Parts: sequence; structure tokens; C-alpha cells
Amino acid sequence: MLSRTVGHARLVTLTGPPGVGKSRLAAEAARVLAPAFPGGVLRVELQGLGDSRLLLEKVADIAGAKGGSDPLEAAAAALTARGALLVLEGCDQLLDGCRHLVSALIALDPGPTLLATSREALGVAGEHVVALDPLAVPDEDDPPAAVGASPAVELLVGLAYPGVTRPAFTADEVAALGRLCRDLDGLPLALELVAAEVASSGPVGAAERLDAWMHADGPAPEGGSLERGALFEAFAWSLARVEEASRRVLETLSVCPAGADLATLRALGAASGLRRGELARALDDLEGRSLLQSHGEGKSRRFRLLAVLRRHLQETMRSEGRLALLEGAQLAWFAELYGPTEEALLSSAEQEGWLERIEVDLDNLRHALAFGLASGKTNDAARLARGLWRFFELRGRLSEGRLWLTRLLGSDVDPLLRERLLDGMGMLAWRQGDYEAAKKAFEEALALSVGRASKLDAARLRNHLGLAHLFAGDSVVAGELFRASAEASRIVDSPGDEALAVANQALVALEEGRLVEAAQLARSSLGLQLALGDRHGAATSRLHLAIASYYLGDERCSAEQAAEAAATFGELGDHRSVAFALLCLAACAAKTLPALCHELASAAGSLQRRLGVALPVGWDARVAAALAPAGPALPTVGPDSAYSAGAEAVPELVEKARVLLLWTAEEGAVPGGGEPTISLKTLGGFQLAVGGTPVRLAPQVARLVKVVACAGQAVHVEQAIEMLWPEVSPERGRRRLRNVLARLRACAGPVVVREADKLALGPAVLLDSANFEAQVHRAADSLRSGGADAASRQAAREALRLYSGEFLPEDLYEEWASVPRERLARLRLRLLDLWAQAAEAAGEPTEAETCLR
Repeated sequence: MLSRTVGHARLVTLTGPPGVGKSRLAAEAARVLAPAFPGGVLRVELQGLGDSRLLLEKVADIAGAKGGSDPLEAAAAALTARGALLVLEGCDQLLDGCRHLVSALIALDPGPTLLATSREALGVAGEHVVALDPLAVPDEDDPPAAVGASPAVELLVGLAYPGVTRPAFTADEVAALGRLCRDLDGLPLALELVAAEVASSGPVGAAERLDAWMHADGPAPEGGSLERGALFEAFAWSLARVEEASRRVLETLSVCPAGADLATLRALGAASGLRRGELARALDDLEGRSLLQSHGEGKSRRFRLLAVLRRHLQETMRSEGRLALLEGAQLAWFAELYGPTEEALLSSAEQEGWLERIEVDLDNLRHALAFGLASGKTNDAARLARGLWRFFELRGRLSEGRLWLTRLLGSDVDPLLRERLLDGMGMLAWRQGDYEAAKKAFEEALALSVGRASKLDAARLRNHLGLAHLFAGDSVVAGELFRASAEASRIVDSPGDEALAVANQALVALEEGRLVEAAQLARSSLGLQLALGDRHGAATSRLHLAIASYYLGDERCSAEQAAEAAATFGELGDHRSVAFALLCLAACAAKTLPALCHELASAAGSLQRRLGVALPVGWDARVAAALAPAGPALPTVGPDSAYSAGAEAVPELVEKARVLLLWTAEEGAVPGGGEPTISLKTLGGFQLAVGGTPVRLAPQVARLVKVVACAGQAVHVEQAIEMLWPEVSPERGRRRLRNVLARLRACAGPVVVREADKLALGPAVLLDSANFEAQVHRAADSLRSGGADAASRQAAREALRLYSGEFLPEDLYEEWASVPRERLARLRLRLLDLWAQAAEAAGEPTEAETCLR
């Protein structure tokens, strides 16, 4: 019924009391309806946001519209383009903000479909309200058959005795089940909470304990939105049944809306009174009682509470005056954990890992920042924000980042922290094209840095201020600032910062027409960044080199560097820079591949509109001139709407562009006509060729092909992930594998195919080592069978010519390559020995001696 209602109404709101099952019903309806929405289901949980502006940011972010100056407008455009179902859970937490958002979205024609859950209706025009009531409970005088058939009792029995079709109960037990359901008002969540007690103590014991609890003397807790009703009693009773250590774990999780890993639970446990050694036992106990949920394995395992239980615990602790202590500990922990990441996110081999870790904890960090601002712990909040602003920059969450920094800069913050926050504010403003605001923030930070900040911080501020001047059109001032920054970075021995300043000097040289110098500067910074492991910095230098190479007429180099830059930016989540790299690739394709040019330019434009990206002053005309040879674009909806929905399709497009552009540069024409032959060389050095033309693979893509080639017939997906990326979690490894497989298929076709849980080389792949091995076996069989004739010896000679060198010599220290390398080397030696014996038997001692040597 609900699915049909959502299918016909633009806005459906599920209302009802806490614990009635609004979220679960919405989730099930969304699951059933998902195939009808091309953009899928987008779920937004509002618990813990505390600010309507953050609601808009979160919806825009989930819709794939990060970074725009107007989050509502960006979210509306992205949702309309995606054709998605937007599920808003817990609208009563931010009622006014939800009304504003929903009203704006419903006014669109066409617009998204909305499913909301709330304790009360939103009161918006066009709203269709579906009120959920608790499950029907039996009356006291109902006969046992009627009691057992009531919906509430059926649910409780199913939860307490899963897998048992028809449990046998006595008359007293049936009556107890009915009493439990009446006491808990038929609320599904309350029934779930007591099901574990029913299973362990039986219906009668559970009913007696609950009755004693509910009728005990003592006032109800005051304050908070959960009144003393069935759900409150179910929570309170369930919590009273757990050990003290388990309760401390629950209280710790209550301040973590995004859940928490074991490290966070250990760090915060002390603040809630949790002793060492109690955590593992408490977690097992709570999972058994259905009081928490977990996902993941090992270090990546996370635990979280249902939103209603989290609110109950917070309200209880607030009424007892204990909540602020735990929230303060949470803020201090995250400030200590993420505060120093500003440096790691700047230029570090761990950059990608930190970005993903912050992404997982983001709702927790929002909670901590909000508490710091509300409680006056602004220095702790500023320490945390100092570590986060680069995350907001690199992941395109520019408006949200500026919002937090604006609020912190409006409070009392230590001058050193204020200087770093102003630096972050300037970078986020620069990313959004607000160059005057950026310059103002950087100049204020520089003024504060005199006598306070380190020389390195001052050098970085000059580099950032130079960017604001350059993009605003003042290359002269920008050049002076970049040179000063590079010199200062050199003096304090910070090669990463020096490389960034040199890369930006390349931009100034480009702006002023000094193209050869621009290319030299970009190559210089690129070499240093590669040595330092600064992936983002290296991608930036590659992009600058690509632009310089394009204007120098070296479109092959331009395409190579722009494609590599786009791939790296995409992996790091910097889709703003991806858009610039796509424009460079489009310029390379304009003359020879107009259709590809338009596809690339369309993708770049979609990303720019979604993120609110602005080109430097004067560059709009340059881009238009570079794309002009492709002619006017044909009106199309496909690619643009696909890229406006997200950046998922970009890696495949980048690899497609890389292959086509390099092919065109080498052959003078686009390959066509039938499926090309795929040949894979592993002996004497690795090389992949399609249709006889070598294909350059990104390092991770090449590594995947090598691992599969080493496995022979096939390799299990999990085994391949372990060999390729032993340092990452299985879930992250699977995401990487999907991305690498897509890139491989885009640039070279079906080199590696996946069937169920196995990876294997595609049927059209010609593997040189497999060919060598087959030829060796045939020649050896001929020689063993007494074939000392010239033909058998010639077969051995031809087989051995295929051994052009050691197997994958560039991977000598990889364990996965050692077994096939040793096997192939032994085959070669065995065949030489057989050949020598045959030559001696045939009266050819010189030939035999040659083999033995």
C-alpha cells in the first residue's frame, strides 16, 4: 500500500510515535521502489545535525551536489537530474528546515519524489500523510487463540524464537505474552528490546520482571522529548538488565551518530567509566540483546545504536548532568585524532586513507564541532576544524566547510588557531571562485602570523594568497608571492611546499605566455612530488604540464598527463580538479575526435555546475577557443545527466579518452573494424598491446593484470584483493577492484573478466608465457619419445626462442610472481637438458655442448 502511495504522490510522510516502525517501513518501501527510480534511493538521517543549514549541505552532498554556493539550488538540480527517491528520516528533529527544503523540492516540475518520517506531519502543500499506529494488542479477556493471533504477540514470538514455526506455550505463558504486549503498547521497537529477555527467562518471567519495573516507586526522569511511556519503559528496563560495563558502552555510542570503531570506544570509554578489558565482553553482550548493530571486520568494524535509543540515552544522561562530560571527551578525542591531519592531507602517502577515515566519521565530527561551539570549548573545536578544512576542500564540501569556519572565527579562538582557520577559509573561498573573500582571509591570516606562526605557515599563506591573486587576474603579484613562498619553503627545508609553489609559478608562466618555462617548472615540481609521495600535488603538476604541453603543440604529452591527473584527482575525491583535467582532455580531442571532445566537455561542465566551480578570470574565452575546432555540440541529455548525478562514470571516460587520444597520436586515425587482438607479454618485461599497439596502463591496473596472469586459470576475488592491497580493509579493497576493472576495460577491453567470485584473463588474450609453456611441453614430449631427429630438435629451438627473458623481471620481490617465475625457468632448463641429450644421441656434440652451456 505504501509503495503504491509513494508511486502516485510527490511527498509521503510517515507519522507515528517513537518505536512504531516508521524508519523500517520507509526502508522496506524504498527497497521495493528502488528499481522504479533511475537514480536509486538517497537516504538522509537528520538526527544530530542540529542546524538547518547543515541539513541543506547534507542533502546536497548525498545528491552529489557538493560545493555549490547555494546548496538548496544545487541539491534540487542534482535530485531532478538523477530521478531519485529522497528519504528524509526524523524530520521532527529539524522541522522548520525540513519544511523549507521539502517545499522548495515539491515546487519543482519535474522534481524528485520524497518519503519522510516524522512524529508529526510537515504541513506542506501536496503532502500525503500516512499515520502508523502501534500493532494491535490482545484484550485481557481474549481466549488464548486470539492472543496468539494478535499482530503484537506474533511479532514478539517471532523475535524471541526465530526459526521456530509454532512454539508450544502454556496458558500462563500465552497470557504473559499478551500482558507484555499491552504493557509495551504494541510498539515494535519496544517488543524487539524485550524479546531477548523472553527468550532467556520465558514469557512469564519476562512479564513479571517488566511489571515490577514499570510499577516501581520513584519519579520518572524529567526533561527530553521521550515521555515515560511504553518505549521509555522498554529502554529503561532493557538498560537495567545489562551489566554496568555494557551500559557505559551504550552511553559512549550515544554521542557517536556515525557509530564508532574500537579505537574510539576505547578512547571514550574512560570518560564513561569503562575499565580496560571490559569492552569486548560488553559488545558481545549488547549485540546479543539487539541493543546495538555492527558491520565490518577487524580494525574496520564499527558499532552504532538505533537513533531512538541514542536519543533516549542522551536525554537520560542530560537529565543526570553527565552528557556534557562525555561529549567533551568525544570532542577532545577527535581533536587529538584529526587535528594534526592538516599536514597529512597536504602531501602524504597516507592522504587517501585519511580522507576515507574522515568520511566515515563525518557525522561524529559534526556532532563534536556543534558541541564545541555550543559549550564554549571553541579551541578544541578549532583544533578539530584545523585538521578538517583540507578534507572539506579536497572532497568538494566547500559550503559546509566555510559554514563551520565562519562560526568558529566568530567566537573566541586562540590566535595561532585563528590564523590556520583563516587559511582554510581562504582556500575554501578560492575553490568557490570567491577571490576577494579569499584574499581578505589570507591577508588577515598573514597579519596574525607575524611573530606568531612558523615560517612554514607564513610560506604557505603566501602561496595561497598568490593563488587568489592569480585566479583574480593579477599574475604579477601572484608571481612575486609564489617566488617568495618557494624561497621561504626552501630555507625551512620543506620540499613539498616548495614544489607546490613551483607548480603555481608554472601557472603564472602560462598566463604570461612563457610556455617552455611553464613546462619546465611543472616537470620540476612533478619530479619532487613523486619522490615525496604527494599524489594530489603530483596530479596538480601533471595538470599544469598538460596545459603547457597543449599550447606547445604536444597533444600526446598533454593527453597523457591530463588523463593521469584526472584519474588521481578522482581517486582522491577532488572532483573540482577532475573538471579542469577533463577540459584539458577535451581540448586535445577537439581537432581529431569531436564526439569525444563534446562528451568530455559535457562531463566537465556538469561537474563544474554541480560543485559551483569557477574558471580563473579570462580563461572562459581560452577554453571556448580550444574547443571550437570540434564544432557545435549536438543537443543531448545522456552524458550530461549521467555526470550531474555523480562522478562514478568519470574513471571509465578518462581511460577511454586516454586510449583514443594516444591511438590517434600514434596511428593518425581511430582504430576500428572488429575486435582487436589482445596480447600480453610477461617474459623479459611486461607489456599489453591491443591490435598490435602497446597500451599504457596505470600502475594499479597493470598490477591487477600481472596478478591474474600469474594465477594461471583463475584467481579468487578475495585472494586477488589481498595480493594487490594487503594494507586496506576488504570493503575498501573491493571498491578499488571495481574501479581498476572499469579502468582496464575502458582502456584495453576484456583483458580480465570476472565470473562470480573468480578473476581470469579474457578469452581473447594471448599470453606469451602460456604459449611458451605449451610449446615447451610439446617439444619435450617429442624429445622424450625418442625423437632425436632434426624436426624435434628444431621444435625445441623454436620453443626456447619464446623465452625472451625472465618472467616479470620488474617484480622480482613480489611473492605472487615468484612461483610462475621459478616454474618457467625450470621448464626452460629441463627442455635444454632434453635437447642436449637428443643432440648427443644424434651425433651433434657441438649442439649438445651449446645447450649445456
